[in-house]
Amino acid sequence: MTKTLPGWHELPKLPPGGKASGCRACGLVFTTTRSFDDHRVRGCCLTATELEARGWSANPKGWWRPKPRPMGAKFAAERARAQAVREARLKQAQQQPETDTTARACQRGAAK
Repeated sequence: MTKTLPGWHELPKLPPGGKASGCRACGLVFTTTRSFDDHRVRGCCLTATELEARGWSANPKGWWRPKPRPMGAKFAAERARAQAVREARLKQAQQQPETDTTARACQRGAAK
């Protein structure tokens, strides 16, 4: 067991190379380094109650994560464009008459 400084919390063993971060000041564990950074406001830790009030939640392991961030306008527009392209291709494929694939395979075999 490792020694902790007075007033510091013992943290659970986190997986090596993972993104989870633990705060020894408040004892909470966060899913990412960014969420760890965001839980400190003006050098002080937010309490679990304050995190919940801001929309944060704990996963089944008890690690805290912020509410999902809204998509940026550029990403949302790109995603909408990609969806429109997929729908257009699907519509075009549905309008084309079905062809006999065995006839095409026979023609390719005869061309050799």
